[in-house]
Formats: sequence, structure tokens, C-alpha cells
Amino acid sequence: MLLRQVFDSDYFETYNRDNVLLVDVKESPIQKITGEGIQTADNHFDLEIIIFATGYDGMTVPLFKIDIRGRKGVSLKEKWKDGAAV
Repeated sequence: MLLRQVFDSDYFETYNRDNVLLVDVKESPIQKITGEGIQTADNHFDLEIIIFATGYDGMTVPLFKIDIRGRKGVSLKEKWKDGAAV
């Protein structure tokens, strides 16, 4: 099996564009999809297009297939199980 790490140019720069709003759906969960957009617990966002990209993980899956280990032999997958910042 060939594993290729996904790298994207301008990935982080996309979030800094004037026309991009990053919404934390853990803090303000999506309540419903409406005819005009998305209703969260705090706001309604008018949208022309909604792209569902659930289940795609282009960054960690390839890394977890490689047995990367750090201090005391802890695997990267184990270290990041609760999020990379933990």
C-alpha cells in the first residue's frame, strides 16, 4: 500500500480571507439546515452552497499509518487521541 501525505498550498491562509468565517460548532452546534443556510445555536448563516466533508481526514490518517513514536515510546495516534494540543 502506498501512503501519500496530503499537503495543500494556502490551507491556513484560507481562514484569514475576508470572506471566510470559521465557526466552532462545538461551541455553537448546528441545529438545522434551512432553505437559506445553516442555523446554529447562536446564529443563522445565509449560504448559497453547503459542502459536506464529514469523515475525511487527509492529515492524520496517513501519519497514523506510519508508526511514529515519541518520548517513552508513545505513538502519535495515542498522543493525539484527545487532540493535538493535549
